[in-house]
Amino acid sequence: LSLSIFLSLMSFYREHLHVEIGDFFNHIYLPVLGNPQSSIQQRWMVLQVLHQICKSSISLFDLFTQYPRGSQAASIFERMVYELSRVAQENHWHHPQQELKVKVLSLEILVAIMKIMSDWSKDSYVAAERANRPWYVHPPSITESPADAKDDPEDAHVAQFFERFDVS
Repeated sequence: LSLSIFLSLMSFYREHLHVEIGDFFNHIYLPVLGNPQSSIQQRWMVLQVLHQICKSSISLFDLFTQYPRGSQAASIFERMVYELSRVAQENHWHHPQQELKVKVLSLEILVAIMKIMSDWSKDSYVAAERANRPWYVHPPSITESPADAKDDPEDAHVAQFFERFDVS
């Protein structure tokens, strides 16, 4: 229940609870993943929360940009990726079936992170390229479909990007 409450808070009140969300990650979620004494059930529950967070490109982007590295500490995003990769490689549990589920979920989260970051990077590159093309007249509207933009492959890519955020 508390994990679902945290997800709701992060989804709806992240601007107002910026410090508290950072504290949750730094003092609760990431230490559970990093502590070898944490039970497999505790890690599983934390991984489920991280999986839900990583389904939202906005939440993941916030973790990447809004919680930067402090003077001595690694960023939340960096620590999260490190802990996920470490959990995916661990071999000290005594329940092979549960261990496999935890490892697979860790890897799924890492893949989701890489996909979102890759998409964001491609979209940023396309936007930068468009800014450097003065002959380009107009960006595709949100209502255009990829079929409407078939003359230019970059237009189709941008239209597909905007379709992900269509709220109609």
